[in-house]
Amino acid sequence: MRARAWVPEFPVFGRAWSLFNILSLNIRAEFLLIPNNMQNPATATTPKTGFADIVTRYLSCYETGDKNTLEELLSEDLVFSSPDDPELEKDEYFEKCWAMTDLSPAFKIGRIVSDGNEGYVSYDCITADGKRFHNTEYIRLEGDLIQEIEVYYGNKW
Repeated sequence: MRARAWVPEFPVFGRAWSLFNILSLNIRAEFLLIPNNMQNPATATTPKTGFADIVTRYLSCYETGDKNTLEELLSEDLVFSSPDDPELEKDEYFEKCWAMTDLSPAFKIGRIVSDGNEGYVSYDCITADGKRFHNTEYIRLEGDLIQEIEVYYGNKW
């Protein structure tokens, strides 16, 4: 059985809260090990391209305004969730989120932690109008396509 990063489950906060805290405390998650219990290996498909590469390309689409590449990276069955917008489908995602490209965002990726087809990215973002924020996203892939995105807001400064 493969070992994976252990994070406690908290009913109120869910899986991202605990990994967010691990990431923000600068604890290397790969050293905290217990059996894999976050995904069903029978249904998971491992990406052919590296997880970190796909996530980096996803964020860079916002920096460059490359909507065509982003559409190619996202599954037709995409489910996007954030505290403001729970469970948006792909067309709703573009309607609500693509407007951010007007702010010319610049992302600085802090960490990418992954196991096979799922993982987390933690980043800082600065927009052209000077707004800064820190977010963590849970991302799940099906093959080389992004199937699910859950955004958890961090600090604004």
